[in-house]
Amino acid sequence: MEILQEIEDWIDDCSEVSSENFLWIVGPPGCGKSAITASIVDKCKSKRVLGAQFFINRNNHDTTNPNCYFPTVARELARRSDWTQRHLYDALKGQIHSVATPEEGAKLFVHIVGTVASKDPTTPVVILFDGLDETSRDSLEDTARIFSDLFTRFRKFHNVKILISSRPEDEILKSFKYTPDKRFIELYLRTDDPNCLRDVKTFLTQRLKTISERHDLSSSGWPDEDDVEKLAIQASGLFIWAVTASNHINARLRLQGKEILKTVLKQLDNKAMKEINTLYRTILDFLYPKELDDPWAFETFRRLIGTIMVLREPMNIRDLSALLDLQEMPHSDHVDIRNFVEKLRTLLVSDLDDVTEETIPRAHKSFFDFITGDNPDLERF
Repeated sequence: MEILQEIEDWIDDCSEVSSENFLWIVGPPGCGKSAITASIVDKCKSKRVLGAQFFINRNNHDTTNPNCYFPTVARELARRSDWTQRHLYDALKGQIHSVATPEEGAKLFVHIVGTVASKDPTTPVVILFDGLDETSRDSLEDTARIFSDLFTRFRKFHNVKILISSRPEDEILKSFKYTPDKRFIELYLRTDDPNCLRDVKTFLTQRLKTISERHDLSSSGWPDEDDVEKLAIQASGLFIWAVTASNHINARLRLQGKEILKTVLKQLDNKAMKEINTLYRTILDFLYPKELDDPWAFETFRRLIGTIMVLREPMNIRDLSALLDLQEMPHSDHVDIRNFVEKLRTLLVSDLDDVTEETIPRAHKSFFDFITGDNPDLERF
């Protein structure tokens, strides 16, 4: 993807001439922000340049309070190495816990980031704030202003790279775009952009080819160009639609065999299916039919999905099982969390790998919006 290369080039540029400290990824729900930030985090970890990351999740109050953002990142930076811990953590630990306002936290953040960056000016120090728009609504405007005030605070540290992702909320736009002398790179992900449309089609081509090979469909000539094109049109530039639809195809093939393929493709080609919420509803109706009379199945769904929604840091299946210790009755067997995730892998696992105890189930924010919205069809959940 061109945008990934652009971000990598920005991270690697530590020159005095062209380096910028801030990059803002902004776009509507489902346009690929989460996939992009996840890829960048993985690349930064492999290069050992990821300083810290903070994921803001509206379903977890601890992560939506802006008083926590900068102190948490500062604390994570201080723990990254013996050097930072020795020189920073012990000295600043008291301040980290006594920070009372976002402004005070920002000052601490600038101090620690600058200190870490000065150790090796040729090595990037990457910090990610993912989902800034998830900040509590009454604090979002002030928080965006504080972030924008930081845009000029790191100019002498050319290796400081702060990546922010968000939806285009007015409170953020007001501070980021309309305040003079605020230097940053903006990457707006438009679902109707030709590059985005092409990237989604490329993703679908590769993903469907992998699914075909796994289910011994290559000899039948599937996927052909027509099937890929139809799905790409349905996706309309939304990566989350492409990921979810392809995962649904894979899951149905696993459960029902090759003969279901044409039925599923025809279902996905329905005009109404272009809406991601319709796709989510279709998947849930397949997994949990409306006539299903099993209160514990729905209770298990609520507890597990609810836990995944509010976790500050994602957990693998082994840790989730230990945390929840789910039983219908005291004498009942424990709920098989791995089997549950396997059942809902279309919604919880973005790749096609086998689900193991190490798998980390995640759900897209658009699914959280869907499942918690006012929808009569979902009352059983």
